[in-house]
Amino acid sequence: MGVFSKGLSLVKPNLLFFLKVIAKFNSSWYTDSSTKSEDMKARFQYRFYPTTQQQRSLAQLFGCCRVAWNDALALSKSSKYPGYNTLAKILTQSKKTAEREWLNSVSSVPLQQSLKQLETAYKNYFDSLKGKPKGKKFGQPRFKKKTNNQSATFVKSGFHVKGTGVYLAKIGVVNPISPLRTAIRAKLGNCH
Repeated sequence: MGVFSKGLSLVKPNLLFFLKVIAKFNSSWYTDSSTKSEDMKARFQYRFYPTTQQQRSLAQLFGCCRVAWNDALALSKSSKYPGYNTLAKILTQSKKTAEREWLNSVSSVPLQQSLKQLETAYKNYFDSLKGKPKGKKFGQPRFKKKTNNQSATFVKSGFHVKGTGVYLAKIGVVNPISPLRTAIRAKLGNCH
């Protein structure tokens, strides 16, 4: 088919669930073969209605991502920022303790992505202190709250398109309002 997904984010502002797909396309599947084939990135957003069990699993996933972020941020604020690799090791060790054993009930991919996002936030903050990016300065990363928008990010190893839905690790298949494959093709067809 020529389409492969690069990443996927789940976002829950209030009571709505959105599936944001960042896909990379090889243009040869929608252009004639005589033109040069290039990769193209596109971003799509789909609303979906999870089942009751999936809502519970997603709520638990969002909470676990928030805890992973907040624990890593607390550790970073108490001393020098240790870096992603050290934080990932600490996360793995904490999942083995009785206090944080419940982190094993969700996929490890979004938890690791939370740590990657924290690393990016710190990089942006430190670069901002040095004056690298022009324009608005970045502040220090902040703790996440239950009341703010909840999100979780999956990379290729944590999801795949299955039929007209998306299979999420340890959650199951979620079905967006419009089927993914046909919606992606329709949107790309309208781009020309």
